[in-house]
Amino acid sequence: MKQSIQKIIDSLPENDKEILLKEFSDMNLSVEEILKKELTRKEEQYELMIENISDLVVKVNNKGEFEFVSKSYCDLFGKLEEELLGKEFIPLVHEDDIESTKHAMENLYKPPYQCVFKQRAKTKLGWRWIEWNDNSILDKNENVVSIIGVGRDITKEIKIQEELNESYKKFRHLMDSLTNISVQGYHPDGKVFYWNKASEKLYGYSAEDAIGKSLYDLIIPLDIRPEVEKAVVQMFNSGKSIPAEELFLKHKEGYLIPVYSNHTILSFSDNRKELYCIDIDLRERKKYESELKRQNEFIQTVLDNLPIGIALNKINDGSAFYINKKFEEIYGWPIAELVDIDSFFKLVYPDEDYRNSLLEIVFKDINSGDPARMHWENIIVTTNTGEKKIVNAQNIPLFEQNTMVSTVTDITKLKNAEQRIKESEIKYRTLISNISDVIVVFDKSGIINYESPNIKNLFGNDQSSLIGTNVLSLINKNDYQKVKNAINDLKENESINIEFEYESKSGLNLSIELIASNLSGNSVINGILATFRNLTERKKAEKAVIESQRLGAIGEMSSAIAHDFNNSLQAIISNIELASINKNIPSDIKRYLETIKTSATDAAARVSLLQRFSGNKKSNSSLTKINLNNLIRDVIIQSRPIWKNNPEKEGRIIKVDAYYGNIPETIGNDGELRTVLYNIIKNSVEAMPTGGIITIKSFSDNSNVYINISDTGIGMDEETKSRIFQPFYSTKGYEVGRGLGMSGAYSIINEHEGNIKVIHSEINKGTTIEFSLPIMNIEIEKPIKQKVDSKFSKIGKILWIDDEILIREIASEMLDSLGYYGDVVSSGAEALDLLEKNNYDLVVTDIGMPGMNGWEFIDELKKRFNGNYKIAVLTGWGDQIGEEGVKNNFIDYILCKPFKLADLENLFSSAIK
Repeated sequence: MKQSIQKIIDSLPENDKEILLKEFSDMNLSVEEILKKELTRKEEQYELMIENISDLVVKVNNKGEFEFVSKSYCDLFGKLEEELLGKEFIPLVHEDDIESTKHAMENLYKPPYQCVFKQRAKTKLGWRWIEWNDNSILDKNENVVSIIGVGRDITKEIKIQEELNESYKKFRHLMDSLTNISVQGYHPDGKVFYWNKASEKLYGYSAEDAIGKSLYDLIIPLDIRPEVEKAVVQMFNSGKSIPAEELFLKHKEGYLIPVYSNHTILSFSDNRKELYCIDIDLRERKKYESELKRQNEFIQTVLDNLPIGIALNKINDGSAFYINKKFEEIYGWPIAELVDIDSFFKLVYPDEDYRNSLLEIVFKDINSGDPARMHWENIIVTTNTGEKKIVNAQNIPLFEQNTMVSTVTDITKLKNAEQRIKESEIKYRTLISNISDVIVVFDKSGIINYESPNIKNLFGNDQSSLIGTNVLSLINKNDYQKVKNAINDLKENESINIEFEYESKSGLNLSIELIASNLSGNSVINGILATFRNLTERKKAEKAVIESQRLGAIGEMSSAIAHDFNNSLQAIISNIELASINKNIPSDIKRYLETIKTSATDAAARVSLLQRFSGNKKSNSSLTKINLNNLIRDVIIQSRPIWKNNPEKEGRIIKVDAYYGNIPETIGNDGELRTVLYNIIKNSVEAMPTGGIITIKSFSDNSNVYINISDTGIGMDEETKSRIFQPFYSTKGYEVGRGLGMSGAYSIINEHEGNIKVIHSEINKGTTIEFSLPIMNIEIEKPIKQKVDSKFSKIGKILWIDDEILIREIASEMLDSLGYYGDVVSSGAEALDLLEKNNYDLVVTDIGMPGMNGWEFIDELKKRFNGNYKIAVLTGWGDQIGEEGVKNNFIDYILCKPFKLADLENLFSSAIK
């Protein structure tokens, strides 16, 4: 017996053997006791294992009653073991799954005595899906005595599968609903298992025809079949799609269809793979591409033949990627030379100063990003032959496309034609020679029935309107009878010219010139046409150019602009003066000339201000004794429109209070100091958007006279206070101001050896500005009035050089009008040739000319003719040359543009004696 037990022990695993030997060392135990002991131990181990696994384990008898439930089962169902044992499991099964459960368990009573099924059971978490793997326990007669079931909660897997199925259904529904996108599904052998409606439409095969067939036989052309087969194998093997591409695939009828074919591989958990091909019909796109190509060719042809030049440039680097024929023709350089932006500017604008000035303007406008600013007129370009052209250029930015559309129009002929038309009009129309500031028309009784809109320019706020008043009401008692008699004696088609004194309500005396023409016989005028001209300012010294310290690039730009404007103004003013020689001027021409003169005067004032910024020379303006109290009174009246009339129209009330101290006279330019006070008042008005009070005080000490101006406006921050006197600085926007008023005021006061500063400014409280002038008692020499004789008789020969065609053409007429002979040429080289052949009394030359400039010409003239010629320089650069420039360059005279005919006569008279 012991040997038998030993054999049993030897047959056990080592661990079990050691346990048995230890526990049953007493070999006197019976075999039955030993085995029973071992069985009990094994059962305990099994129960321990069952209690600690997550799977559900149950044992039921033939009646379906629980004989054993694992701890995991009790936990899931929320019941104690004693609540379950002896009870049937069927009540826990969902009613819809009872029949399927019973049917599945019938397999447990026949070989192989096992089954697998799914059911829903009511747990503490609610209805859960359980997957059961059941096995029968048989007795020695192979009768089922009980059933062991191992279950697993598969609710999450079921939900995931349901979601996948739903997603797949949606996917298939989506593919079925696509009407313009063809989708086919293929197995690894190339057989079709899916074919949507769009595929039927695209390839001509119905789904019934296509499913089960090989894609190679259906739609793949023979010439690409090997390549396609290889690609399909590659995708199934790698599980990765190949890139989408354009293909020509075969229709059922045999013709080829252009498609954009995309591919995707779907891999499933059972290692299945499906290939889906998504094809987009490109026939319409190809049609559109063909049409687009045709349209592009049409557009290209149009662009190439447009009458304007067009270039397309990249915004980021400026390089051109398209230039049309006209662009090349206008600029006169080969396209290859125009592609690079730097090369373009150097070639087309060879003059470095002009180029730099233009570039500063152009890039400033471009960098603003405002298309409205990217338009430049009257630009002078140079072709590869040296020809000068005038063009208008415009840029249109397309930021999203990184493209700048540059257009250019050659307006050279247009400008020449316009000039010829203007000259023709000036030559063949009778111009008004006695036009003045204000025009009125009155009847025989003296009642005014028309007045020009600029009445306040002369009379200020004294006269809001003259309509309906008698013209003689403007005449003071001392001049009344004289003017009345002159008007009464005026016969039809005759004119009178008479001066009188006008005393304003503020006590300011004005010298007025009345020019009246009896046009009673004229059907349009039917009365006496009269002009009132203010001679007060004319009798004062003319304002000279206002300069401030050099301002770098701004100074250069200002100087260049001023130079060009002066040339243009010279042509305008000279033509007006030439036309003014003829006194038989119709009334309508008078109105035209008034507009021209007003515009030219305004432009000249702006140029004068610009030139003050570009040079370092003080203005040559005339100086007189000035009572600043009178100046304050006058400016308050003259500025009345900006502080009273205009604000009241807008519902604002602005009051100006003046307190006059007992101050001595000082020395200065009356007009310039008026400008200073006017600009300060204007700034105060603009700083009071809801109205307020401006207070002006005058006082003095032992050294200076002071004017103090305070307002109750919005005040200034620290930055504005520090920059208020800088040129072009403005907080009001371009439409309101240019930033020149206060900087001009600073320059004027500085040149008067005075001082201007912000005394105090506080946000929303107001600002106080004060300027002072030194007290001077110097006697001022009165300038000698020079009058140009309208009947010139002098004889002399002048050589005139100017590259501007407008100046050259008018120069000949001015020489003729002044009674001088002369030759007018466009370059220094031409002038030197003429000097070799002829003698001249005076050589007049411009400075800024291409090729040989004025200074180079003068140097060559001195070398060739040993300084025997008198030289006069006419320049649009203003006073920048100065006395030092005259001395260093050995020139005899200098005359600044725009000059008057009288200035030219004085120059010739001085040079030719």
